[in-house]
Amino acid sequence: MQQLASYNGKLFDSPETLLEFLRLEEKASERMGKLYAYATMKSHENTSEALYQGMADRAGMLYSSFAAVCSFFNPEVLAAGEEKVNDFIARCAGLALYRHFFDDLLRSKEHVLSPREEELLARSSEMARTAETAFSLFTNADMTFPSIVDEKGEETELSEERYYLLSRSRDRRVRKEAFEGLLGTYGKYRNSLGALYSGSVKGDIFYATARKYQSSLDASLDADNIPSSVYDNVVSTVNANLDAMHDYMRLRKKALALDELHMYDLNVPLADEPDAAIPYGKAVEMVAEGLAPLGEEYIDVLRNGFTTRWIDVYENQGKHKGAYSWGSYGAHPFVLLNYSGTLRDVFTIAHEMGHSLHTWHSQERQPQV
Repeated sequence: MQQLASYNGKLFDSPETLLEFLRLEEKASERMGKLYAYATMKSHENTSEALYQGMADRAGMLYSSFAAVCSFFNPEVLAAGEEKVNDFIARCAGLALYRHFFDDLLRSKEHVLSPREEELLARSSEMARTAETAFSLFTNADMTFPSIVDEKGEETELSEERYYLLSRSRDRRVRKEAFEGLLGTYGKYRNSLGALYSGSVKGDIFYATARKYQSSLDASLDADNIPSSVYDNVVSTVNANLDAMHDYMRLRKKALALDELHMYDLNVPLADEPDAAIPYGKAVEMVAEGLAPLGEEYIDVLRNGFTTRWIDVYENQGKHKGAYSWGSYGAHPFVLLNYSGTLRDVFTIAHEMGHSLHTWHSQERQPQV
């Protein structure tokens, strides 16, 4: 980090100096990304394990420090201006790779602050994630759910992952008890959960205001250069076409022969599905067969991911709920699942490995920048 900091105020001494910093920052960023991803994913294996929570916390603090050390870069580039940046790119062939990177930075000029202000925002980022971190630990590690009796007469302890399976039961009592058990537990902690959500929203508003955005929505979309009108158009289009969803709900109510449709009736299948759990080995073969039209190279990488420990498959106590594909540049992606043998779980494998194969191919063919 000291080496990176030594470039403060010197980036535009020469095109070669600017290129040196960019390459050094990329190298450090790749190493930092691997460390952060490893520590975070290790903590997701069991969110109640203090050792790995501490590791993830330290990695997060280190990442904030890294961002603070590099925070002089954006203001210094913008102070140099577009003309000088383009001149440096023209004079140094190695900088041509970063043209889009600089164009994107110059586009955001009105939202970049002074070097000192940028450093303060960078150092505050870990603190601002407190609400999100607390919510994750509370709902993944500390919160427990009641048990219900399933349609086979067996007692089953509720969890986020088991809820979906129970919500598809043909027995309405099972669906209703699962719904009330899960949501009722959340309801008991609504004040604490509401406060955490409020803290998260306030953080979003703070950063949006600090960077002179009109709203946190604008701030969130700006990184991808998407105007908020695109988001508004999606919402208005959905609202203008709700009749199709209402028709579907009426059809579901009729098909299930219900007098009144409730939330716990929305997941039960209307058509026959396999009742028996689908073994994980069969599931990955189903995915590979379904994706075969994408070609031999794609399937080779897919199968390599299945057989070389890309995937954390099964649910366990304290494991982070849901599913994701994640990682860092310079290493293959990793997938977290909570596989329980449903057809949706098979779809989830295909979905997350789709992200992973996209990441893998992008890294194979694209530079980090």
